[in-house]
Amino acid sequence: MIDRLSKALDKFKETEYVPLLQTLKDNCVTYFQEAIDLVKGKCICHGDIWKENILFKYEGNVPVNACLIDYQTSRESSPAVDTLYLIISSTDTELRQKHFHKLLDTYFQTFDQMLSEATLITDKVYSREMFNNDLKIVWPACLITANTALWLSSGLQQEGHVRSKLVWNTSEEMERAVNNYKNKIKSIINDFCSYGFLNLETVK
Repeated sequence: MIDRLSKALDKFKETEYVPLLQTLKDNCVTYFQEAIDLVKGKCICHGDIWKENILFKYEGNVPVNACLIDYQTSRESSPAVDTLYLIISSTDTELRQKHFHKLLDTYFQTFDQMLSEATLITDKVYSREMFNNDLKIVWPACLITANTALWLSSGLQQEGHVRSKLVWNTSEEMERAVNNYKNKIKSIINDFCSYGFLNLETVK
């Protein structure tokens, strides 16, 4: 993940995003530890829940069921980690700008329903206020993880043990891939600013 942040810094050099990316790189381990130590509630999380790790079952053109795969990064953390990471890694900014808060509402309503079926009271186990608090703590870890995933899915990881499925054969293709990756990362950061998670002007 630190290596991908170094690559991100190279692609974003001389932009307003450099201080944030440098801070994420310098404090990478700390941010993941904070997602364990500082959050209000913890459970066993998937750790890498994005569209590439969800198999959908369709009836016609309608998804009717889903199955999660790839549990190798499962770990103890806040439910906010899986929720926020799934949203930012698997949606575009247009969808997030319209439906981000609705997606959070849908998640928590489902969470509440599952606890109720287990005869547990949500407010005593993990309230919406606790969830909202945790979102403000875990966003750096989610952004770092998303940066790694989007670098890979954009076809930019051409070396190493885990390589991108996409292979670009021309400099023009690679340039388009880099721009696509940068646009995705910029949109996530800008959306985080709009949610009040961070302020680029105060990051040093």
